[in-house]
Amino acid sequence: MHTRRATNRPSARRACMLNSPACYAPSETDAGLHPPARSCRDAKQNVSSKGVCPMGKPRPLSPHLTIYRPLIGSYTSILHRAVSAALLGGLGFLAAWLLAIAQGGALFDAFSALWGSIVGKVMLFGWTFCAFFYAAQWIRHFAWDMGYGFDLDTARLTGRLALIGSAVASVLVWLYIAMRAG
Repeated sequence: MHTRRATNRPSARRACMLNSPACYAPSETDAGLHPPARSCRDAKQNVSSKGVCPMGKPRPLSPHLTIYRPLIGSYTSILHRAVSAALLGGLGFLAAWLLAIAQGGALFDAFSALWGSIVGKVMLFGWTFCAFFYAAQWIRHFAWDMGYGFDLDTARLTGRLALIGSAVASVLVWLYIAMRAG
């Protein structure tokens, strides 16, 4: 009967993350110390830092994308990151527009034409939504920092309120702008 020896090597202590029995073969350093592993649960093997098992097969993709359905928290988290990027891009456009105002002439006319076009208005509406959603998420995260809103029902409700409230506020702002423009 073979006995397993204790080792302090990090690669031997690292638990196997693969489920393929064909992936495992005894390494040269461990030859004869224990029988070959029949499955991932039978032994801890050397797994390289690049995510390839000793037999050269890549690690499988994480199943979380196929098993779990995204919840409102997933959507708001991803949207929060996208909104941050969009606001950063909008800040660049704002800086360029202010430079165009200062310079005047053809550059200012080009920006005026852009903001007056359908594409420009869609961009402005999108940035309006982004600003409202970012503000709603900031309030939501501030409440979390204070220790409120962590129970599942409240987190779902505040996520939906952030999404719906941002959309409604954006539409109301642009309806007001349209009514003022005449």
